[in-house]
Amino acid sequence: MSLRVDVLPRAYTRILARLQDQVPPADYRLIKKRIIEELDKPPEEIFSWFREEPIAAASLGQVHEAMLKDGRRVAVKVQYPGIEKIVETDLRILKLILWWFGLFRKQFQSDVILNEFRRAISQEIDYIHEGKNAEKIAQLFADDPTVIIPQVIWEYTTKKVLVLEFLEGIKVTDIEKLDRAGINRAEVSRKVMDCYFRQMFKYGIFQADAHPGNIFVRPGPTLILLDFGLVKELPQMFLVNVGKLALGVTRRDEKLIAEAMERVGFVNLTGSKDGYQRFARIIVKYSRDVIYKNPKKINFQAIFNEIIDLVREYPIVSIPEDFILMGRVLGQLSGLGRQLKAKIEVDELVMPYLSAFWNE
Repeated sequence: MSLRVDVLPRAYTRILARLQDQVPPADYRLIKKRIIEELDKPPEEIFSWFREEPIAAASLGQVHEAMLKDGRRVAVKVQYPGIEKIVETDLRILKLILWWFGLFRKQFQSDVILNEFRRAISQEIDYIHEGKNAEKIAQLFADDPTVIIPQVIWEYTTKKVLVLEFLEGIKVTDIEKLDRAGINRAEVSRKVMDCYFRQMFKYGIFQADAHPGNIFVRPGPTLILLDFGLVKELPQMFLVNVGKLALGVTRRDEKLIAEAMERVGFVNLTGSKDGYQRFARIIVKYSRDVIYKNPKKINFQAIFNEIIDLVREYPIVSIPEDFILMGRVLGQLSGLGRQLKAKIEVDELVMPYLSAFWNE
């Protein structure tokens, strides 16, 4: 639900986002029990050593450092026992909350949101799916030595246990360590931005959770990307129309905005095409300050935020999931840039990718 900034206020989604990597760890005995259930052996028979204290803990599982008998250092991601029942309970509660919310917002699409959430969570609790996602993204960057994705150790991976190559690096927001290592923070910020723009706008598939716990850095700078439970594939025509939507906003062209919104997959809740035109007029009205505070630099993240805020205030259209995920990742990257205290020209990085769609 931390993704649904169009439904919940940002104060709520920021708190929910803490569940991504700031959860108290589970007792090791539960983790050991899960490993035995999945791999038919206790950790001491699989690994030469296994650190009982986790190196990361989230809402669905936690990660332990270990070493295989053949000497390979690995990260072992273990899903909490009983999490399936907790997820089902949460979904029933969510269904009730969304029904209640719909009483006050008649055009609210509770079934769409619930089904979307159920589909996403079912993928995230399947570690085989996550492993395959990691391999897909790794293949995209196979010829780029400055972007590294850990190798999946399939021999010890199941739906509930994921074993990956252990890769050391500096957490992307650890400014002190980055500076000590002599790593240029502006280069890091530029590299991260370009990495995600490439995924979205060139390859049409991206790791949709760019929070700092999933990005580490080595001198170079070289990026290490982690956690591929949430990966989104984008149809080519969706990307073409996102590019045209951005062009329409920058030109303040209501007709182009309305057409692009419909083609991107925004759902008109008024029942007529007039809804898109009305919303396009609102976007043009409110985007003036975003664009023209500095006409030479277009803040695409601010435009995404404007659209999401407007949907919440004027429920004329419903935002497609793909657009929300893209906006969320751009928001995470924008926040990362602020944390790194590095000024870069984001529009110069994204423009070549977006402009490629403007003539299609």
